[in-house]
Amino acid sequence: NRTTRVSAVDARQFEAIVNISDITQKYTLAEQLFVDPRRILPSRLNLDEEINMSRQEVAVALSHIKVWQEIAAGHYEYALVLEDDVHLKHSFASYLDKIWKQLFVKSMDSSPFDILYLSFKEVDLGAEKTKISEDVFKLFRGIWYLSGYVLSKQGAQKLLNLLPVRGPVDLWINHKFTILDALVSSKSIIEQRIDERSENSYSVLP
Repeated sequence: NRTTRVSAVDARQFEAIVNISDITQKYTLAEQLFVDPRRILPSRLNLDEEINMSRQEVAVALSHIKVWQEIAAGHYEYALVLEDDVHLKHSFASYLDKIWKQLFVKSMDSSPFDILYLSFKEVDLGAEKTKISEDVFKLFRGIWYLSGYVLSKQGAQKLLNLLPVRGPVDLWINHKFTILDALVSSKSIIEQRIDERSENSYSVLP
């Protein structure tokens, strides 16, 4: 009675079953480098070069949008969103409880955040963030993954108001951190399973 399974969108047939107007399937190299800047780059780069999302990236974005719609229309102030190929680290429960207490002790607001990342990978140069409590940082950019996060009801509505998603959903959301109150835990407590092969395909790779 505490969990809801949302069927993911199938990358092989999404045109036939869902409306994809919430996705802009082209994005630019500049948008990628905003999130993940690099120390060494070729001297000549066309930052306006367009990249086409892979079908898998479109399906992943559509799947997250389905979840956001359920949360925004639901009765709960917060929901933990998990992709189906994750596992919770041994310290998950106690660490999340510790984070939760820090957030609600510090905040008089009933909704102290829109999104809280619990599963993530920082870009090579490190995420741009500032510490707000012992175990929580405010995010500005530089974080990958959407495999495990807490989303507030108001955060879900904000995300829906910001549609369409442009490019891979974890890239796009970095560009919205100026609008969203985005937080990240000091360590990732949800990991991707290593005994299952990912079927994703990344458009930015050669």
